[in-house]
Amino acid sequence: MQALVSVKDLLDVAGQVTTAGAKMRRHSAPAAQDAPVVQRLRAAGAVIVGKTNMTEFAFSGVGINPRFGTLGNAADVLYIPGGSSSGAGVNVGRGLVDIAIGSDTGGSVRIPAALSRPCHRWSSARPPTPRHPHGSTRR
Repeated sequence: MQALVSVKDLLDVAGQVTTAGAKMRRHSAPAAQDAPVVQRLRAAGAVIVGKTNMTEFAFSGVGINPRFGTLGNAADVLYIPGGSSSGAGVNVGRGLVDIAIGSDTGGSVRIPAALSRPCHRWSSARPPTPRHPHGSTRR
């Protein structure tokens, strides 16, 4: 089975414009070639389904993009998605793709994962070890 993969709009996908979430870049020339990670994914048999929404120039950790629109959180559309890789988190959290390629300098992937908790329905909510009766911070 081929993996369905989305790519953050910060990375080049051959034939597509890389906007980095900024409207001022929407008329740029399409990428001549894939970014190295995209090349490797294709070589491994992945299907690139498209590029994902992101905050403008990856400058925000909340996932808001007033230029191209803001996605709702994967767990609840009334909440922000978080991170500059917001589209990546939403795609994985909603099960639209198997893999989403993002970038993370200051939490761009970790924040959407934390806010959406996409793995919550697939993993136990119980701690891996028994809790101390007084909590972990009490003496």
